[in-house]
Amino acid sequence: MKSRLFREIQNLFKELGNTAMDALCPETIEDEVRTEELLWKAADLREKLNDKTIEALIRYQPLARDMRFIRAVLGSTYDTYRVVRHASRINVILNLSLNEKAKHVACDVFNLIRPWLNHGISAIGRDARIPVDDLPFFESSFEELWEHFSKTDDPKIMAVLIHGEGIFNHTKHILSSALYYQLGRKGLEKSPILLIT
Repeated sequence: MKSRLFREIQNLFKELGNTAMDALCPETIEDEVRTEELLWKAADLREKLNDKTIEALIRYQPLARDMRFIRAVLGSTYDTYRVVRHASRINVILNLSLNEKAKHVACDVFNLIRPWLNHGISAIGRDARIPVDDLPFFESSFEELWEHFSKTDDPKIMAVLIHGEGIFNHTKHILSSALYYQLGRKGLEKSPILLIT
């Protein structure tokens, strides 16, 4: 019974993660209907995951690795939903402005963040390893992207960048939760860059 519930939580989290990955897909970037569907799906999955993780806590009172898994899912569920929410706001900005430069910025942000979001989701959902040594490059790459595009007078580009920064910060939280799940507190001590947002 316990393993079935934990497997169900893991599968729901994978589905939520795939929803976030789809929301950050360049093909979805201007598809208003698809983005809205993904947002509602993410909201529904978030509620289901919250219910299931609370049920696991009450029923089984997990310890050690099981407790870290539940904590990682609880922490990452909100952040994963927020990634989809920020992507939907970027979609609205692009559909209102029809600004090709803003679309280019959004694609750059999505392409930079997607692999790292995938690392975090895979680490929680499938026990994949996070390339911890590369985390500083993720941080510096986003800073470079921000510096490059933030010198603009275009409010649409700044709005895309601000939502992109939100996606970046939520992705860092997901990575932090995943690292905690895999390695405990020592894992976070090895990667203090994840604790800074």
